[in-house]
Amino acid sequence: MNSILRYSILLFLLLILTLVINVLCGVSFVVSLIYIFGGAVAIFVFDAIIAYVLHKLPEKVMNYNKKFFKVSKSEKRFYEKILIRKWKDKIPETGQLCNFKKNKIRSNDVEYLDKFLVETCYAEIIHIAMILVGFFIILIIPKEYFLNF
Repeated sequence: MNSILRYSILLFLLLILTLVINVLCGVSFVVSLIYIFGGAVAIFVFDAIIAYVLHKLPEKVMNYNKKFFKVSKSEKRFYEKILIRKWKDKIPETGQLCNFKKNKIRSNDVEYLDKFLVETCYAEIIHIAMILVGFFIILIIPKEYFLNF
């Protein structure tokens, strides 16, 4: 089973678990279903639109030499703290959806490496945009549907 299918199944199961927890805590099944699956669909749609728009921009906009794309010392320390090297390869690589696989780096191909660096810049911007979209979706959900712990 490929990693994207496993990832999709895991997300679906987590959505079902979230739905069950909400219903057990007294939130209406229908309302929970609308917000949970509606939010997931909205995030997927926004992600696809953002990725599409970004990939229409000229590649020179995604210049990996810009300071914005440089990894800071604190970011490196953060990655070391969360032990990213141990689990990063278990997360599905979705570059294949944009016709570029990043999971096997061809270090002897300069053209590939250049494209790899540009694609990681696209991914960086997409991730930042999706963080903002996630917060937006949280803000539009009525407060009474949040669980009070």
